Amino acid sequence: MMFKNNGISMIQLDPQILHIWTTDLSLTSTQEDERKKVLSSDEMKRADQLRFPIHKTRFIAARTALRQILSLYLDVGPEDIRFGYGEHKKPYLLQPILPKFQFNLAHSADIAVYAFGLGMLIGIDIEKIEQAYKKDVAKRFFSQAENNTLAELSNSEQINTFYRIWAQKEAVLKAIGTGLSISLSSFSVNTGHEVATLLLENQSWFIYPLSIHPDYQAAVASDQKVKSMHIWQLIDQTPHLLKIVHLSEK
Repeated sequence: MMFKNNGISMIQLDPQILHIWTTDLSLTSTQEDERKKVLSSDEMKRADQLRFPIHKTRFIAARTALRQILSLYLDVGPEDIRFGYGEHKKPYLLQPILPKFQFNLAHSADIAVYAFGLGMLIGIDIEKIEQAYKKDVAKRFFSQAENNTLAELSNSEQINTFYRIWAQKEAVLKAIGTGLSISLSSFSVNTGHEVATLLLENQSWFIYPLSIHPDYQAAVASDQKVKSMHIWQLIDQTPHLLKIVHLSEK
């Protein structure tokens, strides 16, 4: 699957390769007014229902960026893309119809992340690291093994590890597409930075921690092992390839 963008070299998205994109969600009022022109009436309705202006701005920025990135892959205008939504609100392409093309997105504070792949189920999540370790949340939603690991860490390590675990668990659930219908405490993820394999309901899931920003923890999960990840950033509506991460085939 090929795509290009105004003189940018053509890039191929192959099986067993993930493309990860990031973008900043800060917009001026002028930028917001211009970019929301590509959104559907349904998306604008969702934006207008958000209570706080900053949340509306971030939603508009995240959705317009998704459309802009997708247009590079699909060779259609950003405004011509139509989305459908699964039972648990996981988006998929309704138009154009490309069954093997899979994507997922997440945002936290001022950063959005996106994952794109072929013929695989994928989920991505990002979490802004706050200053406090939410012990009550961990007790409720994390497994006993994960809570035992957290209890052995220093305060600063607890905070980072808490959000690392949370991002990985959310990425898995989003890949499955079940929302919170599977209990977060029913499975354990790797608390470190290593690529990990998780067996859940007779299905193997591969979890890849992502280094997006020092103030955030992020992860992507897939039902297939990937050979490499291409890390992109959308800056002022222009794509930039930051790096290619080659993964072990063991």
